[in-house]
Amino acid sequence: MFMIDLCNVSSEWTVLNDATENLTDTVTDSKNRTCLGVTALQFDKVNGTGHVAAGVYKTLTWGDQKSPALSNGLSTGFHPFDQICWHTWYSSETDIVSSFVRIGSSAVNYYEWQYLVASTEANIWNLNHVKLCAPSMNAASSYVGFGTGLNWNDIKYLAIGFNFSAEEKTLADLAVSGIYIERADVLAVSL
Repeated sequence: MFMIDLCNVSSEWTVLNDATENLTDTVTDSKNRTCLGVTALQFDKVNGTGHVAAGVYKTLTWGDQKSPALSNGLSTGFHPFDQICWHTWYSSETDIVSSFVRIGSSAVNYYEWQYLVASTEANIWNLNHVKLCAPSMNAASSYVGFGTGLNWNDIKYLAIGFNFSAEEKTLADLAVSGIYIERADVLAVSL
């Protein structure tokens, strides 16, 4: 597993747009809104101007490494069948379409991986997982590129959040935790 971010320090993140408010760290409570760490990120979806997505983003600093996989000491880069994974918590799935993670060089040049909320449950932590590049066998997940897409040699932008069915839909206490890449078990065969 390659951990991209634990999503547990709200001061490192910024709200994605005016449809996102009240960014804070969660603590363990009766709803158990922590997942991989002591805290998670929590925010509210409000009626923003022209935005159906609510979420948070941050700037990544990988240094001069050519790839986060290589900078983490892995012997090879990512495989198309590796999965990007993240955890989500919400109180009601009624107006949420999907959760998402975005990785790229900027807020206009990135890949977005989505996981349909209809395939998850409310009031528990959900593991969302999508193959990095390969066609998905799971109808609940997808990925798409925006702008120039994703360049693994120029990763500076990370975002996580939820897509709602309409701009005016609102929901408090959305929570996200732990963005990471799970390596696929791929065997090389020579004939």
